[in-house]
Amino acid sequence: MSVNSKSWSVDGTIVAGYTASSSSGSVNTNVTLNQQQTTFYWVVPANSLVVTLTLNLSNGATVSASATFNVGAPSPSAPTVTLPTNGKLYIDTLTGCAGYPSDSAMVFGNISGPVPNCPGPYTGTPGIQFSPPTTSSPPGTFFFVQLVDSDTVYYSSLTCAATNTPGLDGQYPYQGKTGQSVNDAPFIQLPATYTTASRNFSATMYLMWQSGSANSIPVPMGSVAWTISASTSQSNGTWSTPSGSGSASSFTPASKTSDFPHWTGTVGNAANNCH
Repeated sequence: MSVNSKSWSVDGTIVAGYTASSSSGSVNTNVTLNQQQTTFYWVVPANSLVVTLTLNLSNGATVSASATFNVGAPSPSAPTVTLPTNGKLYIDTLTGCAGYPSDSAMVFGNISGPVPNCPGPYTGTPGIQFSPPTTSSPPGTFFFVQLVDSDTVYYSSLTCAATNTPGLDGQYPYQGKTGQSVNDAPFIQLPATYTTASRNFSATMYLMWQSGSANSIPVPMGSVAWTISASTSQSNGTWSTPSGSGSASSFTPASKTSDFPHWTGTVGNAANNCH
């Protein structure tokens, strides 16, 4: 007898792989199920998941063999999300450097630091902070990935899109950190040539987990959507206390392959730069 065909049957939510870097992130859902060997990754925990290999033989007979797996995950698996300024925005003066003067900024948070294109760290209170769970069983590492979904800035009667297309915010992992808390304090500069400024911003922060098992891939534990909607106006060179606020939604656990973060590039500045 010979084998006419082979097929795998796998319970649960599986993918063929996940590839991510600062330039792109994509999930491969095309698991090969008709060859002698297959490679797949479970991405959602569950018990009693059955994997079966079935052979169709040349004499018409069908034979199969199965194995049952329990797939574990960290518990708890949700981040701690805080709004250190209670969702408020502030008008802060950011420090300039050669060729780039100091400037006022509307900040989600209350910070000190340089204007864009000038070196130096930012200090103060961020608008939002994310802390990973502290569980260590099963062995693995948490990290964050942030995608900017939309970002539009308005100065007076002129509309400026702050991003050409949505994309990865900065680095993969976010801020280059693993197993650590991260924060964000988005701001827009407030040029004296305009009398009003507003911003509508939305982002999604993903909590990822990399198992300590050999040949594993990072998988999403879930995500938090958060937004900023605020405005300010100028009178005699003084910008008013911003109206509006920033807020964060509840953590949404990952349950399907589409919950992986995916992107084709980092966030870029709009071609129409109102600054």
